[in-house]
Amino acid sequence: MRLLGSELTLHKLEVFSTVARLESVTRAAESLHIAQPVVTAHIRSLEEKLGVRLTMRHGRRIRITPDGERVLAWAEDVISRTHELERELTDTKSGGQGSAVIATSMTIGSYVIPLKLVEFRRSAPNGVISVLTGTPRTVFEAIREGRADFGVSILDPQQDVAGLDVEAIGSDELVLVCKPGGKFDRPNLKPKALETLPFVAAQGNTARRDVEDSALLKIGVARRNYVLEFGHGEAMMRAVRTDVGLAFLFKSSIVEELENRSLKIISLKDFRIDVAIYLIKRSGKYFSSFQSKLFEFIREGFSSDAQGA
Repeated sequence: MRLLGSELTLHKLEVFSTVARLESVTRAAESLHIAQPVVTAHIRSLEEKLGVRLTMRHGRRIRITPDGERVLAWAEDVISRTHELERELTDTKSGGQGSAVIATSMTIGSYVIPLKLVEFRRSAPNGVISVLTGTPRTVFEAIREGRADFGVSILDPQQDVAGLDVEAIGSDELVLVCKPGGKFDRPNLKPKALETLPFVAAQGNTARRDVEDSALLKIGVARRNYVLEFGHGEAMMRAVRTDVGLAFLFKSSIVEELENRSLKIISLKDFRIDVAIYLIKRSGKYFSSFQSKLFEFIREGFSSDAQGA
């Protein structure tokens, strides 16, 4: 026990967790902004102290051994609980009225959550809420590591949800949009026509892109003409307004553009893409009263939106 308490520092556990997640010493070093030999030294030190092999090389990737998997589960629990405790104690010492960190996927964090948090603050004006916005994968990582108390996100089909409570609380529709009156503004467009029309799309190998491609492939449509790829919906809609191509955008992100008629939705016969929105927290996560109140407010808010749709 003295060994675990005094020798296995939190930093070493974070290094090991990052290597396991990225499956690479090089990428872990880049992510943590430390030298590659330092990462290797930390892993070797952990192995020496524990007396077991934690990693093994598999081609160009680093794989975790069975013993390493057990250590990783423990390490991630220690890391997440430590980060959570640090935030709780900081809040107590500062005399705050509560704090929470929410991780969200791009569109939800940019267009949906802000208005809900403004509404929530009317009942809790002294609390502090921070929002981390990223890909669905980074949302889940932030929750696992304790950097976020809970998250609201779409789901990456390849995402490992072990150890997490994942609850569907609503949905958003991906709609096909164009510049009104532009060369791609066509009534009664058939889905098959999408195979050759130019598209502004989310970046390849992302959850957002996978959702679009999977839905289209189910009806036998494989797009081939990608003219631009972006990591954020805002950039996509700006490009579409120049009439460079079509795009699928979340309906919640283009409310103003539809009102001012800078974008137009193109209806596709017998085809729509509804994407589920999930509320995520770590299993067994302790919530302060402020965090619990916010968590329930978000859940009920999305549920009300779904009922009113």
